[in-house]
Amino acid sequence: MLFSPSLPSNNTALRDALYAGHIFKIPAAPAALEIVRNLKMRLEENMGYPLEQAHLYSPAGNLFLMLQKFRAHLLTDPIYKNFIRTLMKENGFQPQGNAFDPLRLRAVLHDGHRNKNAARAYSLHRDTWYANPQCQINWWIALQDATEEQTFSFYPSFFEKKVENSSANFDYARWKEKVGFQNTRGNGEIDYPSAQETPEAERQGFSCRAGEIILFSSAHLHQTNRNASGRSRFSIDFRTVHLDDHAAGKGAPSADNGSRPDALSDYIRTEVS
Repeated sequence: MLFSPSLPSNNTALRDALYAGHIFKIPAAPAALEIVRNLKMRLEENMGYPLEQAHLYSPAGNLFLMLQKFRAHLLTDPIYKNFIRTLMKENGFQPQGNAFDPLRLRAVLHDGHRNKNAARAYSLHRDTWYANPQCQINWWIALQDATEEQTFSFYPSFFEKKVENSSANFDYARWKEKVGFQNTRGNGEIDYPSAQETPEAERQGFSCRAGEIILFSSAHLHQTNRNASGRSRFSIDFRTVHLDDHAAGKGAPSADNGSRPDALSDYIRTEVS
């Protein structure tokens, strides 16, 4: 079973369960459904066609140029920061004492894995390899119903096991200067942390409904699935860090993280508007 059957009764227990490797699928709540409706409508207005058909109607270059502009908008519009705070509250994460990074938009096109320029998006990795805290929690939400083929997969049995990887080459300060997340400044000198081998272990995927939240530790080994379903998939995600947990050294085990911190320095403290 990939998802734990029930949510713990309080937020401390929930965080501890996530640090221990549990993964939760949380039913869509009002805030999640509203942001899904908002983003889906705005994206389709910009593209002029349904999200699922993005791979059919727009040359990849034009599509991704539009997505880059839309992603930049997500970084600056206060509505999306307020959405994150509201979603946290709905799920028992108090804004005070937590930090979060900006909302990110992902697009996994049908047959997108055949595009050599998109290879990094399909790499096997842990988010902690990008100099993120071991107590970081990932929030992932699909903008439309998605099958297992259209989402991503976990390697749960490797949550605490070492995997040979290139994270020791990752320096966050250099990353920010040369590349940064979700921008067009590609740089061949920067190493994107990834596994150097594919573990011989069960790979577990999942399906989900629009607006459902997939909540998991950033230390989980995971990988985007090759989507040959005939439908493109769009999703949003963000990450939260409980600051007291971070200060106390709480979090998921660090089996193989060699990256140099600290991405947390750029996270938004939720008590700041």
